[in-house]
Amino acid sequence: MRRCGWLGLVAVIAVVGCGVSPPSGSQVVVPDSTAASPAALLELYERANAAYEGGEIGVFRELTEELVEAWPGHPRLIYNLACGHALEGDSDAALDLLDRLVAMRVAFEPWDDDDLVSLRGMSRFDGLVDRFAQATAPTFFSEVAF
Repeated sequence: MRRCGWLGLVAVIAVVGCGVSPPSGSQVVVPDSTAASPAALLELYERANAAYEGGEIGVFRELTEELVEAWPGHPRLIYNLACGHALEGDSDAALDLLDRLVAMRVAFEPWDDDDLVSLRGMSRFDGLVDRFAQATAPTFFSEVAF
């Protein structure tokens, strides 16, 4: 699992908690402010990480599901939930979440993650790996505008 640093999560929660709106048209993902307070989201995130570190994968997955419900567009949380499902043997749920990330064009390297080892060799996972590589490949095309 590739967890985001708690400082990054805190920074976004702090901005949201202060009522600061992201710039118009930005791709900033913010939590659903009606679901939980910023402090509650941070506490839930810390509990989920502690459960993961303690090997309590079922608890980790449940807590991460709560986080994704509160913050449905957060790529790192979606990825962590995919890892939780994969570790519990629910490959369909894990692959659905990874597919969602590919559609978001998020740069992850699921082929290197030991939490997803149960998915390796599955044709659907192999297809997702190819799509991740395509979605995140650098673009080297430009034209003179004027």
